[in-house]
Amino acid sequence: MDYPLQRKNYEYFQELLPELLKDPLKMGKVAVVHDEQIKGIFDTDSAAFRFACSQLYEGFVIQDIIDESEIVSILSPVRVI
Repeated sequence: MDYPLQRKNYEYFQELLPELLKDPLKMGKVAVVHDEQIKGIFDTDSAAFRFACSQLYEGFVIQDIIDESEIVSILSPVRVI
């Protein structure tokens, strides 16, 4: 299934992310993007989700303002018995 509105908003966010990361007050926060605009920046995912559901109807995306290159992934082998 294709979600063109969400895709456009996600792409907008990805273009804007380097600028957002320059602001230490925004790093680690959560952005709500709708109509290719930042509609709000929140401390938690749940606050962003509540705002988006109450103010926006469709096509929004909620994204963490983080530098993905700094995410550490720990992989552990799984043994199936």
